Amino acid sequence: MTWPREKLKRDPAKPDLGNTILEREGKPFIESFCKYVELTDSIPESASMLGLTPTAIYDWKARGDVHLEMGKSDTIFAEFALAIKKSRSSFVVRNMMKIHKAAEIEKHWQAAAWTLERRRPEFRLNQEPDYQGGGGNVQVQFIEETALPEKREHYQEPVKPVQKIEPLEDDDD
Repeated sequence: MTWPREKLKRDPAKPDLGNTILEREGKPFIESFCKYVELTDSIPESASMLGLTPTAIYDWKARGDVHLEMGKSDTIFAEFALAIKKSRSSFVVRNMMKIHKAAEIEKHWQAAAWTLERRRPEFRLNQEPDYQGGGGNVQVQFIEETALPEKREHYQEPVKPVQKIEPLEDDDD
């Protein structure tokens, strides 16, 4: 069930249980929001699907994180923060299962290599350029900026003036 946008407005018939839709609607809102998080792994995208600002969601999540640190796991904000963490984990697990399935069943070894490369740093492609190369060691010397003279103009080549070239005269002999 997706959360209908018209539910975002306060129903005057319901008692006012709090200032936010999270406080007013509680678990049904959390479930609806977290379904979007499971699909997108994006709080801003999930918020916009429900007509909310990402700032509001991040604020509620931060309040929940603080409540959890204080040991108050029974508040709606703590439940919200935990549900977001669970939804994001669910997104990762579902997509990792798809990658593993592609690697095992469909014989796409690239999927397994991609996963291994990102999960285990020792298998990552070397991001640093190889200065040693195949021909032996290369020495690189770095010069500190303080070792350079303050005036660098004399290191630049002087600008040569442009010479005007006269056209050749035609010899009509």
